[in-house]
Amino acid sequence: MPQLTALPDVLGLPPSNPETDSILKSAFPVMEIIPSSSSSFSQNLYDLTPDVETYKSLLNKHGFSMNGNSLKVAFIVDNFPTDTFSNFYAESFLGSGLQVLSDEASQILQMMNARSGTEAAGKILRGISAVGKATGAPWLSNVAASVGNFGGEVAQKFKEITGNLGDFGSFLQKTATMANRALGGGRIDLPQIWKNSGFSPSYTITIRLFNPNPGSAEVTRKYIVGPICAILLLALPRTADEKGVFYTWPFFQQIRVPGLLNLPQAYIGNITVIKGGDQQIISYKQNLAMCDIRIEFGCLFDTMVTTDSGNKTTGRPSLKEYIEELESGRDVPVPVTSLGVNPDPQLFTTNRSSRSTVEPELLRLRRITSNSSRQVQEVADILAEANPRVPEQDIKDYSTIIANQSLAF
Repeated sequence: MPQLTALPDVLGLPPSNPETDSILKSAFPVMEIIPSSSSSFSQNLYDLTPDVETYKSLLNKHGFSMNGNSLKVAFIVDNFPTDTFSNFYAESFLGSGLQVLSDEASQILQMMNARSGTEAAGKILRGISAVGKATGAPWLSNVAASVGNFGGEVAQKFKEITGNLGDFGSFLQKTATMANRALGGGRIDLPQIWKNSGFSPSYTITIRLFNPNPGSAEVTRKYIVGPICAILLLALPRTADEKGVFYTWPFFQQIRVPGLLNLPQAYIGNITVIKGGDQQIISYKQNLAMCDIRIEFGCLFDTMVTTDSGNKTTGRPSLKEYIEELESGRDVPVPVTSLGVNPDPQLFTTNRSSRSTVEPELLRLRRITSNSSRQVQEVADILAEANPRVPEQDIKDYSTIIANQSLAF
């Protein structure tokens, strides 16, 4: 087997620069992607388990290798993760059924000038009795009377039976009352019934691959070709057929961005490879100097639930898991030692790990030296720049500090 090309530990970071590496690592959010496969049959139909070894084997067969048990990608913050939670309500079967009765009965009652089903039934029976008298057929009158008496007996019997059935009997009585009014042509407006709930995460990330030396085939392979191969392996269907006639499903995914999202039941719905990036940057040899890759992730489940116990659920999204991720976050990856200075304590804060870190909006001021004339010139240059990210008052406060105290570089 030819020598494998090792992929960067984190795909999508800009070219290395010792002066800015630690700051760039703070600026880019990093997603951890774990290729997974379905496991044994369960209550959720199937569960996902990491299948990193199979993924690495496929990556090796394409001439590349990676460290660790997940693929880490730095992405551009141009489309932050968005979650949509929804509930669906619709008309109940009772409301829809009564509405059908009302629609049809209303037409008949309007023709008969009746305001209720009882009134309409009475008019019909009286009409039958009148026809019997007019035609010399008394049996029609007897039938009308019998039907009227029978209807009254049925209504009385129904009331007696349902009166002994408790809440269910009360429900039947109220339903019969509504049906009678619907038969009278009255419209009905019952409250809608909950049908389902939805969870629609919109997780689309853009990974920008940089090629520090497009003229080098080795560098292009490491920073452009290899990362594209690694990402596409996550989403392309797999085949054991050399002609590719039959193929099967791709890897499932478990994805996490500390403090932003954690989705252990994910899939890749779409990958867009923009060769040359939005700026269409290629070399004279037509090697890619940049490449943008947009990945759209989806969730295998359509809902997120919360348990009565307040605990996590097994194998599906839950509120407990969701809020725990929002509370996690990551340590700020810009240690004080990366600046190579002993800065003023007023410019630093302390994070949860009790490690001093520089306030990001003041990082750009670290180039000021102890030379007083250069300090004054640097501050003047900064004050003249239009930089809304650095409050003017902070710069003025800083100029006051360095006027009385020198920084040791």
